[in-house]
Amino acid sequence: TLAQSTVSQHIKVLLDAGLIDRKPHGTRNRYCIRRETLADLKAAFGGLLQGLAPSTTKEAEPA
Repeated sequence: TLAQSTVSQHIKVLLDAGLIDRKPHGTRNRYCIRRETLADLKAAFGGLLQGLAPSTTKEAEPA
């Protein structure tokens, strides 16, 4: 379990980074992922992440 203060700190970081939006809902808040920001991140880092994916080919054994 995470302490409420820990969750609040993480939410603040995500809000400050523009990754999520906060929408008031009565006495609570709802948080939504900002899809356009995720699309920008995917465009910027998609190739990098693909390059880190494990290879499906075997390396040649030394002779």
